Amino acid sequence: MKAWKIIVGVLLIAVAALLILEAVGVINPLTGIVGEISFWQAVGGISLGAGIVALLSWGQFWQIFVLLGFLFMIFERNVAYVCGAAGDDIINNWLVFGCSLLLSVGFAFIFSGRKKKKKAVVINKSGNKMGVTSMYIDCTEFGTVETERCIQNKLGAVEVHFENPESYVGGATLWVEDLLGAIEIRVPKSWRVDCEGVDLSLGVIDWDKIGKNGEGPLLIIKGNVKLGAVDVERV
Repeated sequence: MKAWKIIVGVLLIAVAALLILEAVGVINPLTGIVGEISFWQAVGGISLGAGIVALLSWGQFWQIFVLLGFLFMIFERNVAYVCGAAGDDIINNWLVFGCSLLLSVGFAFIFSGRKKKKKAVVINKSGNKMGVTSMYIDCTEFGTVETERCIQNKLGAVEVHFENPESYVGGATLWVEDLLGAIEIRVPKSWRVDCEGVDLSLGVIDWDKIGKNGEGPLLIIKGNVKLGAVDVERV
């Protein structure tokens, strides 16, 4: 089992436990130099903070401004308390959201440096929405007759398996389009894998970069992961 699955599972269990404890009154709001911080503020602050750290680690700093805006909205009362403001409403929330969005878009135009990719001509497309399923790719055609496949996943979980892997000649592209879901791609150990063409927007992809080198047939994985996770497991 991959480490990120364990971490996500532990976090979900911990949040459920904290919700129960907060509901029965065991957990009380924290009080300190910034005023009172409720349980929900703490959860929201930690989640947004983790998202900001992830974006910075991926070098996508222009996307953090919207998260910073939400962070300010959550803790606006505490900011007002520290600043000694007369009321809790320092700035209108719509103004905060609009400015943070403009900052993100403005910095993206200046620093993102992304070139638009040519739209792939997908020969075979498979989709999953709000479900749990397994998909199978027949290697007798994938990489020979077919050079591209696309896996779409929204709010669900997908396992991708390769049938007849000994027939795969290499060089084919598997596109992944993942939104708020999880895709697990089970790749034969003898294959090489290149996932550097996957764009992440508050998403994560777990793959062994060492597996890019070698003499086996190459599988190229490209696509977009938004608020989701892709796990490339070598079997």
